[in-house]
Amino acid sequence: MKKQLSTLVALTILLMAATVCCLHSYFQIDKRLYYYGINRFDRYEPINGCVIPINGAVRFSSFGNPCGNYVELWDEDGFSVLGKGCVYNHYADIVVDSVVSYGFNDTCVVAEFLAKDQRRYYVIFDDSNEIKMFAKDTCSNISPEEYFHLNAWYASVNQPPKNLTTRRQWLGIGSITLCLMTLICFAITLISVIKQRVR
Repeated sequence: MKKQLSTLVALTILLMAATVCCLHSYFQIDKRLYYYGINRFDRYEPINGCVIPINGAVRFSSFGNPCGNYVELWDEDGFSVLGKGCVYNHYADIVVDSVVSYGFNDTCVVAEFLAKDQRRYYVIFDDSNEIKMFAKDTCSNISPEEYFHLNAWYASVNQPPKNLTTRRQWLGIGSITLCLMTLICFAITLISVIKQRVR
């Protein structure tokens, strides 16, 4: 009986460790998908304290879809910083159609967008609250990451990496399954301990 009990305890501990590892991996992938606006948990800090990537198809599917199936950059108050229809001072003839990609460093966020006239531009948001805009061919010979000295660049933000979304889905299913198995194993162990003490 003692051998059986120690096996149950070891199995419970093993299942608990596997559940924690699975959940940790799930949250790590969810954090990476935050930059595509398709994370499941709102526990991540805004980029540079001011910009939040939002994908309308994921965030607003049950309440209508204000920004469609593509990423927009919003501020903490829920206003679009870069999204469909945005126009900026000194650039009144350039109307944003969609965000293509973006990146950031410690001081600014740089985004590439497609305008209504089908031209591509870079826009820079920083602490100065003054919008700076460049035509895409400004840095055609060099990557935007290098040109703007960015720490990260997310290309094609409207098409998140399929492998990440699939892995997150399987890790979510695995976490739930492992958690249920851990609870069942824990309950069996607890019942076995109670029976042994009653004897």
